[in-house]
Order: sequence, then C-alpha cells, then structure tokens
Amino acid sequence: MIGAIVICINDENRPNDIPISKWIVKGNEYTVVAFDKLGMMNGEIGIQVAEIDLTGCQYTYFISSRFAFPIDGPEEDLTAALAKEMEAIEVEKIEKEPVYIQSIGRIKRHNHNDNYFSKGFKF
Repeated sequence: MIGAIVICINDENRPNDIPISKWIVKGNEYTVVAFDKLGMMNGEIGIQVAEIDLTGCQYTYFISSRFAFPIDGPEEDLTAALAKEMEAIEVEKIEKEPVYIQSIGRIKRHNHNDNYFSKGFKF
C-alpha cells in the first residue's frame, strides 16, 4: 500500500488539533507513505500521506475510512486492503522472531527456520 494513490471521500469533523492547512480535502488525491493500527482509535487503521505533514499535531495519522482507491484503482475496499497487508506484515514479523520453548526446566532457542521443536513437534 505504500505509494498507493487514494482519494479523500470524507473530510468532515476535522479534529481541533489539526489546523485547516494540514487537513485533507474531499475529492483530492493523496499518496500513502505509512499506515498502522491506531491504539487510541480501537485498532482502526490510520494512514499518513505524502502531501500533508502532521508533525506537531496530536494526531499523526488520518483514519483510512476517510479515503478510497480511485475509480481506475483496485476494486478492493481501502481499509480491507490495508488490514490484509497489516496481517501479512504481522505474520512476517512473527516468522522472523525467534521462539523460546521451555523444556525440562531449560529455555531453548529455536528459529522459525527449524522444522521441528524438541520432541519432534511440528509448528
């Protein structure tokens, strides 16, 4: 999704902390430069756009539901596409992290590249 072109479909209810000069405009195109789950917004996905720098604002992301792909872009819903990509990123992170297993009072380090844990259990 990084680099994707999106169109603002909802510019209503601007938070007071974001000045008008840093607010999105309905109908304008923006370029996604970052996205993340927003803890303070119940895990909704937020995006940052190249065209607006929110440095100095309380909010550093726009809610993804304010945007959609252009008509000639992917048919998938933007928020659903971002969620799918976030899930893939999370799985990739998990696969790269080492796993620690306690075995008879000792901790053994296993990489996800290993095919079997101790005692032959496959993961």
